[in-house]
Formats: sequence, C-alpha cells, structure tokens
Amino acid sequence: MKIWKLAALGLGLVAVSIAAPASAGQTYTPTPWCTRYGDGSGVCYGSPRAFRIASGSGDYALFAINPMPPSTTIRLSFYASYGNTYVSCTRSVLDNDVFGRSMVDRWLALAPDTSFEMDWDSSGKCTYFSTGLNSYYLP
Repeated sequence: MKIWKLAALGLGLVAVSIAAPASAGQTYTPTPWCTRYGDGSGVCYGSPRAFRIASGSGDYALFAINPMPPSTTIRLSFYASYGNTYVSCTRSVLDNDVFGRSMVDRWLALAPDTSFEMDWDSSGKCTYFSTGLNSYYLP
C-alpha cells in the first residue's frame, strides 16, 4: 500500500512539472497606432497605458466627455497623437442616441489596460468605438 501511495505521489509531481506555464501577474499592452486615410477618416487602436508608454514624447490618447447644459446633449471628443499622426473626432449624443449613450458608458469605464478601437468618418464624427479588457495574457 505504501508503494502505491509513493507511486501516485510521484506521478502527481511529474504531472505538475509538465503543466502549462502560468501567466498570473502578467499584463498585455497592445501596440498603439493611428491611421488617417486620404478622405480624413481613420482609426486608432491601443489602450490608455499603451499610448502613455509609447516611445514618442508626444504620443497620447485623450477621451473627453462634456455635458452641454441646459440641454441633455453630451459632447464626446477623442484626440490622439501617435508618431506623426494627429487625429480627433467628436460626437454629440442626444437622449435618443442609443449608440452614442453606449459610447458614453464605455468611455466612463475605460481603465488603463482597456484596449480600444476608435473610428471616425471624413467629417470628423466618431462612428465606431469598441473596448476590450482581458484577464489573460496574450503572448
């Protein structure tokens, strides 16, 4: 009986030693980038942390929310600079603008490691905003 227990313990130690490596405590910071197309539309991708630690001294991403009293309209503004590309877009959000209201909620929930994509059209209107936050490390 003692031999079986030792054998089981030995197999358990072997199984643990060949387990997949753990990634606890690691973080994933996407590489930031911005592109402006010929018609003035464009896209930016990254995270607040990624823009903050980017190599360029002038690299940044800024999200602004401005209420416009006495109306219930909210003005969203996005500004970013990466490399030699400066971009901006705005969106006025009315009460019945479901997409715009969801943008407000996601802007308020941004964390340093939240990855985002911001798209805008040729008139400078913010047209698409997606966010993602992962608990796992992407090698």
